[in-house]
Amino acid sequence: MEFRKALIVDDEIDTCFLLTRLLQQNDYEVQYVHSLHEARAVLEKEYPDVIFLDNHLKDGQGIDYVPTLKESYPQMKIIIITAFDNFAYKTKAFEKGAHYFLGKPFNRISIEEALNSLFNN
Repeated sequence: MEFRKALIVDDEIDTCFLLTRLLQQNDYEVQYVHSLHEARAVLEKEYPDVIFLDNHLKDGQGIDYVPTLKESYPQMKIIIITAFDNFAYKTKAFEKGAHYFLGKPFNRISIEEALNSLFNN
């Protein structure tokens, strides 16, 4: 079995642990970091299939990093995760190039739905 790779970028450790567990149950190799700076360092060495990107990070807005990700990693799927689940954020995320938008709190079913929509179509 080939494992897909996932990178989680979120400053909340509980979110990282929960998402890691859910992804591992779906056969993903998972790494997590807590800032955009740390994400850039990982992405210099790794090419994950999917990135779960929080919007409100200590060193910037995840949504503003989406165009850079799209340009540098065109095959990688980008899922924005945020507690600010409203139409304006969702619209901005998709305009910037995100593939999926998940409001917090999320659960196993919403994560599996996101992954299925991105990888099983």
